[in-house]
Amino acid sequence: MKITKRDITFYLLGFLTLFLVETILDWDGAKKAFYEGYNNKTNQINKQD
Repeated sequence: MKITKRDITFYLLGFLTLFLVETILDWDGAKKAFYEGYNNKTNQINKQD
């Protein structure tokens, strides 16, 4: 079985489409998770100083 450039392109497009659809449908959860992760990392950096 030979994997072609077309196969890889469709795989990546499918993955990107799934990611975008999931993010759009659960926008509030995605935004909340982003802010929680960002704030946790910022707090860790500030504690090291």
